[in-house]
Amino acid sequence: MKKIKLIDFRTNSFFSKTPFEIEFICQHSLNPKELDLRYTGFHNVVVETQAFYRFQQFFRKNKFYTESFKIATWENIEPCFQTYEEGFIKGYNELTETIKENTALFSNDFQNTAKQVFQFILRPSTFVSFSNIVRKGKSIQVLKKEQFFNSGIKEGEKYRAWFYIMENPDYFINLFRNHKPFIDFYRKVIDIYKDESYMSGVVERLQEILKEIDVTDEGNIMTLNILKEKNNFDSIEIRLVYNHFKEGLVKKNYLSEGELIKFINAAFIKKKIPKNLFSLHDVNAKRKISRVFFNYYKDLAGKPHGKQNKYAALLGDYFHGYKTNTLITNFSK
Repeated sequence: MKKIKLIDFRTNSFFSKTPFEIEFICQHSLNPKELDLRYTGFHNVVVETQAFYRFQQFFRKNKFYTESFKIATWENIEPCFQTYEEGFIKGYNELTETIKENTALFSNDFQNTAKQVFQFILRPSTFVSFSNIVRKGKSIQVLKKEQFFNSGIKEGEKYRAWFYIMENPDYFINLFRNHKPFIDFYRKVIDIYKDESYMSGVVERLQEILKEIDVTDEGNIMTLNILKEKNNFDSIEIRLVYNHFKEGLVKKNYLSEGELIKFINAAFIKKKIPKNLFSLHDVNAKRKISRVFFNYYKDLAGKPHGKQNKYAALLGDYFHGYKTNTLITNFSK
């Protein structure tokens, strides 16, 4: 049986490579008034905190029965918890194969795979449900091990999906930034905690994220228009192309926002080298800039076989001071 990795909310190092908007959703429930850590320990596995608390409260307030029709107590439903654990481990360990099966026809489509994984974390968590059974003319609520097992599978899948996201955030950042419930959640947290000093750092970071989202979604018409276009260079979503080069070139002040849009339009949409090549502010930074283009080829495109020249040409053919035939050595590694 494979060992389950644990999300350690107590250390910042666990989230060191995770964008804050993803980390924040992972750590907290979607109830901004409570902001509990998302998972709580349970047996040898975990359960989503809010789902577990709801079950505890519901269990205290209502009369339940075991499958042998005895009044349920916290002690005699122990076998149910054990089957939850079994289901959790099954869901956790088998998610990879589930994703492969769901994306078998799109094995090289990273966007489709990311969307499949993303759907698992959006599923509502229910620790367990119960069955209404008529016994001796009365309707009673029965807790069944099968239901705990199935709940465990779903929670295990969801928990494992979070690891995929945190280990490969570049494929998911746009899904988080375009998911309206998450954006609304950021806004609600800001509104509720804006005057609370102990939350000032969190509020400020969420405000900065919302500014970036607003600029991307509303402010720059030229950017909005380019993001609607189809990528004719490869299969990567234009928004991912834009984010990658904005992070590597624009935010490092090697290229302006406007020039980035023109480059994407020329190289990825029209596939036409302009008469006047683009220029980079690359004094003493050619190696770093080459790495930005190589990482696009390696990480986003997945190093397609025999396509090194095509991807090296994105820099060598479109920018002053670079030659494709000299760049190709690095792209062949």
